[in-house]
Amino acid sequence: MSEKILSISVAAYNVEKYLVKLFEFLNISPEVNQKIEVIIVNDGSTDKTLEIANRFKSQYPQSVVIIDKKNGGYGSTINSSIAIAKGKYFKILDGDDWFNKNTLEDFLEFLENEEVDLVISPYEMHFENNNEIVLMDEHISESLTSPLLMHEICIKTALFRNSELRISEKCFYTDTEFAIIAMLLSKTFAKYNKPVYCYRIGREGQSISFESRKKHCNDSEHVVFKCINLIQNHNAKDAQMYLLIKKQIVKTAVFHFNTLLLFEKSKKSVSALKTYDRKLKSTNKEIYLLMSKTYNHVKVLRMTDYHMYNIIKKRKNLI
Repeated sequence: MSEKILSISVAAYNVEKYLVKLFEFLNISPEVNQKIEVIIVNDGSTDKTLEIANRFKSQYPQSVVIIDKKNGGYGSTINSSIAIAKGKYFKILDGDDWFNKNTLEDFLEFLENEEVDLVISPYEMHFENNNEIVLMDEHISESLTSPLLMHEICIKTALFRNSELRISEKCFYTDTEFAIIAMLLSKTFAKYNKPVYCYRIGREGQSISFESRKKHCNDSEHVVFKCINLIQNHNAKDAQMYLLIKKQIVKTAVFHFNTLLLFEKSKKSVSALKTYDRKLKSTNKEIYLLMSKTYNHVKVLRMTDYHMYNIIKKRKNLI
């Protein structure tokens, strides 16, 4: 069997409706099947996810690998797959998303000829409510201009596995941890200029919905401080990457700040916001100050001792 160029880690939890769409790229050509390894991590699904995955494994035995395990959350699917991945590069894919089959073959050829630590690529946002497709391409080829999202990232498998850095388990929003780790480890990067990842927006129950954010509020706080811990205990391999990592952590810290604003104003909700801010300030003052410098509503709330809670909540459309 020829060397695998790309290992694809698929987080699969109750995604029976979406797996057929995800597996479409296996029909492109035998050459593609030889170069990819699709690791389906069934994370304790209670629907027919495992049954469908096994069907595709029978059809494509050289391309599909299945890990069937108890539910451990998104991070556990990445940790499980990186331990067995055989591809030169490693990329993650949500079970309800898919790859662009019009660019995947060319992308694999690009990876085959690259030796950089990190390959980034644009991605497409596919909106469920109106079928709109939006291309997201924020980086020019010569430099990285904004923090990276997991949809853009493809990292050298050995680099990630040998680092022994792993993702939090039984926790939401850990795709941010993956992005931070990838940026921390990478010295060199290249850009592939065509979109690869297709990101589905608007599916019921997605973790970015307001109700889900409130339900998993403790998870978003955990990820903030896990990412701060990462940069305080591991030196970035590249100065430019370090600046982007800080921007990403600020963005993540504000995401949790805004999540706390989703709750109705009360002594408890205001106290929770103040407690979070104090913890941020004592843990990493630089991140704390950058939040105010970058996001005006954070600055205003802090300056007014959080008395403008409801006004900011309304202006930010967090109602």
